[in-house]
Amino acid sequence: MNDEQFEKLNEQAEFSQEDFDEAMGHALGFCNKLVGEKTIYPHFYLYYRKFNGVTEPLSDIEIAVHLIAIPFNEWDDKVAAINEIALHAFDSMLVPIATVLSSEAWMSTSETGMPKCMPRDDPGKREAIVVFGMDCCKRSAISYIPIDRDEEGNTRRSGSDHVGVGGESPLLVQFWNKYKDIAEERILKRRNQ
Repeated sequence: MNDEQFEKLNEQAEFSQEDFDEAMGHALGFCNKLVGEKTIYPHFYLYYRKFNGVTEPLSDIEIAVHLIAIPFNEWDDKVAAINEIALHAFDSMLVPIATVLSSEAWMSTSETGMPKCMPRDDPGKREAIVVFGMDCCKRSAISYIPIDRDEEGNTRRSGSDHVGVGGESPLLVQFWNKYKDIAEERILKRRNQ
């Protein structure tokens, strides 16, 4: 699949800004329900249309939610998990429309815009549930819920939600690139057989 074919498939995806905002809101709402838990596992939301063959239209938008209950602290672990989801999506003939990743994370408290270090190394860091989104039109957003912990280690809200702040997640970029790489590799392999 070349870039032009991939773009045509994305045109069929038909995912509006309103749809994207709704997907982000859905994930943020779900994450708000997790406040109070000790452990908040990452979730990967895949909005997709099912590919039913070249002559058939894509299906209506559906959603698959992947609970990531494996180590997700180190970059290599995160990439491996995201790559596995991309492979599964392609093998299941799912055409990604949007992706949303929610995870507990450290948030930098830098007032100057860009932090001077990774949030986990920031001495003033705060805990948050972060929701990253990216769609097939390359729209992206980040929302987060500031949290802290009570004496028993349960999470609790420590501020109001921050919705739709700028930026993108390298992990979601990884998903889209991996999905495209798998598609190109498999299509090339079929042509050469």
